[in-house]
Amino acid sequence: MKINELSKLTGIHPETIRMYRKKGLLHPQKLENGYYDYTAADYVSLAYIRKLRGYSFPIEEIAGLYQNQNSDHLLGMFRKEKEILQNQINELQIRLRYLELEEQHLRESSVIEKITVLQSVDEKIDFYDLGYFLTNRHATHPVGIYTMMTPTVYISSEVLNGEFRSETVPIRIGIGTYRHVLDELKTDPPSGAIRIPNGLCVSQVIEITDFSSIRKEQLEPMISYAKENGLRYQSGTTGFLMNIEKQESGTVFRFRIRACIEENNLSHAWQ
Repeated sequence: MKINELSKLTGIHPETIRMYRKKGLLHPQKLENGYYDYTAADYVSLAYIRKLRGYSFPIEEIAGLYQNQNSDHLLGMFRKEKEILQNQINELQIRLRYLELEEQHLRESSVIEKITVLQSVDEKIDFYDLGYFLTNRHATHPVGIYTMMTPTVYISSEVLNGEFRSETVPIRIGIGTYRHVLDELKTDPPSGAIRIPNGLCVSQVIEITDFSSIRKEQLEPMISYAKENGLRYQSGTTGFLMNIEKQESGTVFRFRIRACIEENNLSHAWQ
C-alpha cells in the first residue's frame, strides 16, 4: 500500500505518517525504487496510534509503549489523562458559572429604573490598595484569575448616608470578588480588604470619566431612596463594570454600583 493510500484510509497526513515511520512506530518494506510499501500491520498500528493521539497522549509516550509491554504503563497513561480532563472539566464548570453570574449582573444592569433593590449573591471582598502587590514581594494576588473578579468602585457609607448637596466626592477604584471564590481557592482575603456584606442592596448605574472623584449629583437616586424610606447604608459601595464607551469627549466607564441596606444569610444564592 502506498503512503497516499494509507493517508486516505486513516485521514493522517503523509508527512505525519513518515514521522511515525522514522520514530520506529511503522515498519513498511522499502522497495527497490526507494518507496515504502505499507502493510495491513502498518494500517493497524496507525489506527491504534490515531486512537491514542485522540486521547491527547504525546507521541513520545505512545512510542514508549512499543518498548514497554507492561499494561500498567498504559493504564497509568489513562489515569493521568483522565485527571487532566477532569481538571479541565472543573475549570470549564467554573468558567460557566461565572459567565452565568456575569450574565445575571448584565440583566440586572439593563433595568432602566434609576434605583433597583436586589439580593446580593454572597459577601463581596474588594481590594483597593493595588500598590500593595507591587511593593510587597511576598504578596499574592487576591484571586489570580480575572474572570473571577470585577473592577469595583468604592464610595463611603458616610457619603451615601450624608446630606445631599452639590459637591465632588472622592471615589476609589479596585478589584473585587466573592467570599466563596476565595474559599474555593483556599485563599485568605488580602490585608486591608473591604467587605461588603451579603444582603439586600440598593443599586444604580453611574458613569465615570475621572477615577479620583464623582459629582454627588450622580448619587442622588441612592441618597434620596435611603432618606425617603428611613434606611441607612450598612456599607460603602462595590461595583460591576457594565461597559466602556469611547466618546468624542473621552472614555466613559459605566458601573452598576450597590451598597448594603440589610444583611442576611442568603449566601451562594446563585449556585
